[in-house]
Amino acid sequence: MGGPLVMTRHRTFLACLLLPLSLAGCAGMADSITAARGGVRPATEAGAPGADEWAQRWSVQVGPQDQEPEQDRVRKTAATMVDGIRLYDNGDFEEAIARLSEPGIRSAPGPIRVEALKYIAFSHCVTNDLADCRLAFDTALAIDPDFALGRGEGGHPMWGPVFEQAKAASEQLRARAALAHARERMRTQDLWRPW
Repeated sequence: MGGPLVMTRHRTFLACLLLPLSLAGCAGMADSITAARGGVRPATEAGAPGADEWAQRWSVQVGPQDQEPEQDRVRKTAATMVDGIRLYDNGDFEEAIARLSEPGIRSAPGPIRVEALKYIAFSHCVTNDLADCRLAFDTALAIDPDFALGRGEGGHPMWGPVFEQAKAASEQLRARAALAHARERMRTQDLWRPW
């Protein structure tokens, strides 16, 4: 009925329809990478802090003691932080994890460690290591229980659910700790004492 000529026409017609669609898909590759990150552009493009700003943030928290050696250490650690974020932005997730786990960053003040742990968690989730992703989020929430992902970061299909689980567990731990503290306080009160 149709024969080989009709089949060829159908294939040609389909190719003519699909070629522009596939080319449009290639043109939007950068957008798809951004979408894969939950709509989050790479930190370096989105105006992430540079080494000077990280150094300034840390210096404010460290204080004026031992200024000279401390400032040098702060500058090196800030450069490590920026390099780790750049590696993450470039898709070198294993190297980003290594760089953001260096001792200088691990000894930085809480907010800087939390930021590094966020990128470590993202890197683990992107490489499908969900256990270490969760561990990084748990550690960040232990440092700062109020830690939350940014508006464009929270709904990411890879790390969004992992973060939500970590946040729920953190809130549950906080509630248990508050209850235990209240029980201990009640236990030490003398309920028979007259007012």
